[in-house]
Amino acid sequence: MVDLTARDASVRVGRGNMKILMFGRGVMTMLYGWAFGKMGHHIDFYVRPGRIEQFPAEVGLDIFDLRQKKKHRHIVETLRTHLRDDLPSNHDYDLIFLGVNHHQFESAAQFLSTRASDATILILTQFWDDPQKAAACLPQDQLAWGFPLAGGGVDADNVLRGAIFNAVVFGTFGKAPSARELQARQLFRDAGWRISDHRNFRDWLWVHFVTHAGMSAQVLRAGSVGAVMTDPGQAKQMIYNVREAAKVLAVRGVDVRKHPELLPFYLPAWIGQYLITWAFRSNVGLRAMTEGHTKPQEILQVYYDFMDNSFGVPLPRMEALRSGRIEEARR
Repeated sequence: MVDLTARDASVRVGRGNMKILMFGRGVMTMLYGWAFGKMGHHIDFYVRPGRIEQFPAEVGLDIFDLRQKKKHRHIVETLRTHLRDDLPSNHDYDLIFLGVNHHQFESAAQFLSTRASDATILILTQFWDDPQKAAACLPQDQLAWGFPLAGGGVDADNVLRGAIFNAVVFGTFGKAPSARELQARQLFRDAGWRISDHRNFRDWLWVHFVTHAGMSAQVLRAGSVGAVMTDPGQAKQMIYNVREAAKVLAVRGVDVRKHPELLPFYLPAWIGQYLITWAFRSNVGLRAMTEGHTKPQEILQVYYDFMDNSFGVPLPRMEALRSGRIEEARR
């Protein structure tokens, strides 16, 4: 059993001795909270007032940790979490891990705007709005920006099934990382993650949102992410969705040629469809993350929010999927 509640009160900043607040008790915070706890950091989870009693004190873990060698990647154990539903303005956390869903970010940021204290706020959220404007209420010199590569879900037996990948994305907005941002990167490096860094992080986030929206659109047709990723025909249709959705990026001033992560979607579709299904079959982490996911509405929310703000770009395939005109969407 991993107990994240014990801490030596004399310990402060440094490897294995930071005091970290995970904002919320979702899949992402539990996965990364578990990993940081293994490093010896003190981990608390903030939940809304009145919700502590709704959560069990422990959750089972059945996950794949891709930072580890193959024979040690499958983790089966119990995670005990320490929850709190208050956050005084003068707290002494070193870092706040803010990894909420994009539609929850505004309320979370407003809450933390008067409760940052001296903590670094690490934002790991996807955005379709301008991320800097969305975070304008937070102390700008205390922010670090990234994106998590992990996921899964908690099943009916209170077992978190999913995966943690061996890399984490960080970014800045046209400038070099600050001291706080470098410290946040080092926290992950010390725990065994590789760091991918982007200087034009706004555009990177928008590109990611577009690819997610294109995949989510096909989930409406196929019924699940797994069905999209295992059926070459569904994967091919997803490729067409992403190509169409990417037209919005050009309207927003994004040069798609500078984003190699879009390249697979511009290969001949018959090649791309088999690359997608092959990647899913061969990557145990991707399968575990997808098969463990228990909230399809969170995936579809990205599609609906994208469609509600497509900047006037005609998207006939994507719109046909929303309207149930499946044959039209396949043209």
